[in-house]
Amino acid sequence: RKSQVDMGALVYTPKEISYRDSQKLFYTNIFGTEECPEKYKSAGVYDKITEVSEKILKKCNGSPLAIATIASVLAKKPILKWSHAYKNIGFGHDEDDSQVKRTMKILSFSYYDMPLHLRACLLYLSIFPEDDCIPKTMVIWMWIAEGFIHDKEGVGQFELGERYFNELVSRNMIIPVEFTRSGFLNGCRLHDMILHVLRSLSKEENFISILDNEQHTSVGSRRVSIQKLGLDNISTQVVMDKSQVRSVAAFGGLMDALPPLSSFPVLRVLAVVLNSVLKESHYLEGLGSSLHLRYMSLLLTRTRQLPKDIGHLKLLQVLDIGCSGIEELPDSMALLQGLMCLHADRKTRMPDWLGKLTSLQELWIWPAADKYARFVEELRKLRELRVLLTCNDAPDESV
Repeated sequence: RKSQVDMGALVYTPKEISYRDSQKLFYTNIFGTEECPEKYKSAGVYDKITEVSEKILKKCNGSPLAIATIASVLAKKPILKWSHAYKNIGFGHDEDDSQVKRTMKILSFSYYDMPLHLRACLLYLSIFPEDDCIPKTMVIWMWIAEGFIHDKEGVGQFELGERYFNELVSRNMIIPVEFTRSGFLNGCRLHDMILHVLRSLSKEENFISILDNEQHTSVGSRRVSIQKLGLDNISTQVVMDKSQVRSVAAFGGLMDALPPLSSFPVLRVLAVVLNSVLKESHYLEGLGSSLHLRYMSLLLTRTRQLPKDIGHLKLLQVLDIGCSGIEELPDSMALLQGLMCLHADRKTRMPDWLGKLTSLQELWIWPAADKYARFVEELRKLRELRVLLTCNDAPDESV
């Protein structure tokens, strides 16, 4: 855990493991065994493996995060290139470097060692608050909406996004979180030090601006994360250059701090999570004019109803209104034939036009018992559907 953050510098008290345990962790991440496999002795590279691993483990100084991360990088490289990778980390000859500083160098090297598409996906995770569990489904759809995942012949965008997610896990850049008994991977977390590196890189590249109780202004960033704004700051609305903002995420605060959507001409992603309304909220005003919007999440909010002009959003791919209390979907949504993911609230009534959303791949909805026959009829029209979450309280003969 972080003990203090001051002017962007991370003061960290890391856990240390013994040299022998460091070796085991290092080799396990590379070879899948706690020892260097015998086959490398006969291949004539055993001495090279031993030499480089000793240098690296000395610099890692027992930090499990540093060891696992650099091992994941080396696992993807030929053994004869390990020395080159070690030199590129930039340890230098300064033996006075702290363990934290060395770990930061390893994390930074690991980041730049990734292909560009993975860098963008990882950097985007810094939009989430510290210590948050980041839902896998949510972030993959956000990546798609941002344009980080491109079409690949024979592979759907979401499947490709899952591959990117799993690659970040295998590189030890994100910590997997499992919720289901079957071991289904539902989300991830970021280690404090990795988040610190990502936030620093994000600030340097003007990739994401974090606005909170201390920072209210964003200039020039394409992505804005509004985090836990309280009553003391609600009188001063967050200030940002809205002309080029592509993503707005608001977590755990008051939606009154959020400017109307009509003021974001190129907005692609809107994620509002665990927010409350101080008064009649205005942030969805002009929703129908957000013609570039591809992703909208109003998760755990008190929004209650969607604007009728939502049907104008021809590019909308994802709508998540789980735990929002929204009971009615506007009829204009029948025009959203590009919608690929719909997560409804348990109170949301199933619309009779559900079958018109022919691009749906993922659907969460809870129709009333007297609607199940119609529900099944509408489902038959959804040829692209691959994920369905629902509850069947109807008698068997109705389905």
